[in-house]
Formats: sequence, structure tokens, C-alpha cells
Amino acid sequence: MGTASDAPAPVAAVAPPATPEPKRPWFLSFVLVFGMIATPLRCLAYIMGTPQTQGTPAWFGVLFELLGFYVMLSVWRWRRWAVWLWAANSVVTLGLGLADGDHKGAMQGAVQCAVLFFVVRPIWSNFRSTPKKTRPSPV
Repeated sequence: MGTASDAPAPVAAVAPPATPEPKRPWFLSFVLVFGMIATPLRCLAYIMGTPQTQGTPAWFGVLFELLGFYVMLSVWRWRRWAVWLWAANSVVTLGLGLADGDHKGAMQGAVQCAVLFFVVRPIWSNFRSTPKKTRPSPV
């Protein structure tokens, strides 16, 4: 007869292999990191009332910048809804820049539209519409 040491070891529940994080294009990483670094500086400009922000209430500018930061962070985390918000923001920025004669705002909107079209469009399948599950669900 076998001893206790001959008994097979209990089988532990094995989690399914995690899917690897998709590779982000370097230019998209650059744009997102630059935008996330520049957001606090733009918030400070709204609070201090620099000449470029004179026509905008400080609370609106800060709120808009914080929303933009959250959208950039969500694009970094591969959220599909964030790309749609980023696209809407880009089109609005471009339209307002052209309507007001603000060449800097129009250029910013145009660059964002170009990044979305040329950089994000080819990797659209990497974006998720639902958050990635971090814990295995009980069976």
C-alpha cells in the first residue's frame, strides 16, 4: 500500500492565461503622456487668468481640462468610449477655433483629428467597450 507521500498532490485551480496588453504605438503614447503632463499647467493658466484664457470662466476651463485628463487616461487604458469623447472634443475644438479665428485652437483640433484618424483607427480593435475583469468570477 502507498504512503501519504505517494498520494497525488491536490490540483489547484488554475486561472486562465491573461491576455497580453496590446502594444500601443509610440506616437499615441507620446501624445497621451504629453497631454496628461500639460493638463495641470493648463488648469493653472485658467486659474491665474492668463491672456489666452480671459474669455473663459476659470471653473469651466478647469472642469474641461480635468475631463480631458480623464479621457486621455481612459484612452491609455484602452477604453472605446474615451476615443469617441476624444473625437467629439477634437471636432468641437477645431470648429470653435475656426469660428473664433483662433488659429492655435484650430490647429490643436486638427492635430487631434489627425492623430485619431492615422494612429488610433488602425488599432481600433485593441480598444474595449467594457472594463477588463481583474478578478476571476466565481463559478
